[in-house]
Amino acid sequence: MRHLFISIYLLVASVVGLIGAVVGYGTLAYSYAISSIITDEEYLTGGSGRWQVENCENDPRPIIDGEEREARTEEEIEECKEEARETVLIQRQFSTKETMLSGGIWGTIFLLLFLVHFPVFIREQRQK
Repeated sequence: MRHLFISIYLLVASVVGLIGAVVGYGTLAYSYAISSIITDEEYLTGGSGRWQVENCENDPRPIIDGEEREARTEEEIEECKEEARETVLIQRQFSTKETMLSGGIWGTIFLLLFLVHFPVFIREQRQK
C-alpha cells in the first residue's frame, strides 16, 4: 500500500512538473515572439499606451491649482507626445522582460521538479 502512495505521488509530481515547465517556457517564448513581431510603432498605434500619447492633444488647457493655463503650443504638444512615447515603450520593455524572466524561472523550477521525480517514478515502476 505504501508503494502505491509513493507511486501516485511521484506520478503527480512528474505530471505537474512537466505541465508547469511547458507553461513557463511557453510564456517565455510567447513574450519573446510578441516583442519581436509587434514593432514599437504598431504597439503605439494599437496598444494600450496609445491614450497617453493622444492625451497630449486632448488636454490643450490643463488646469493646475485651480487656474487655467494657456493652451499648449505645437512645440509643447510634440514634446509631450515624445515623452509619452518614451514612457510607453519603456513600460512595454519592462513588462516584456518581467514576463520573460518570470516564465523562465517558473519553467526551470517545474523542469527541476519533473527531472527529480520522473526518474524515481520510472525506477519504482521497473522494480514492480
